[in-house]
Amino acid sequence: MSEQTVLAAVVSGFGGPEQVALAEVPAPRPAAGQLRVKVTAAGLNPVDGAVRAGVFGGAVRDGGVYVGLIPHHAPVAERGIRVEEQEVAADGAHLARLVALADAGELTLRVAETFPLAEVAKAHDRLGTPGVRGRIILTV
Repeated sequence: MSEQTVLAAVVSGFGGPEQVALAEVPAPRPAAGQLRVKVTAAGLNPVDGAVRAGVFGGAVRDGGVYVGLIPHHAPVAERGIRVEEQEVAADGAHLARLVALADAGELTLRVAETFPLAEVAKAHDRLGTPGVRGRIILTV
């Protein structure tokens, strides 16, 4: 890896956890007013597994609503689908308050299991296990 690339968990197609592998990909380049942060851990949730398995597959039924979270990257509206964009911005003061609550034990975080990034396929497999309570965490 170089400064030009980053290690990423890449889903190569719909299916089981075997569709997830680590790959070197081009490092994202922040645009004006943006910054790139180093990720040391990330959570998986059931939606990640469902998208990988093809349950969602990014499909929106005719007449439905698509809401994108990346500004200026929404698809063209078709088949009566309403397309909207929602920008998400971090609130530093609010995040600091959440960290303080977690540190004080007033906000509990439920973690089912933690995996190193190299075991991303195993983490996706665990995600599909019935009865998982809490987040599946990937560490870098």
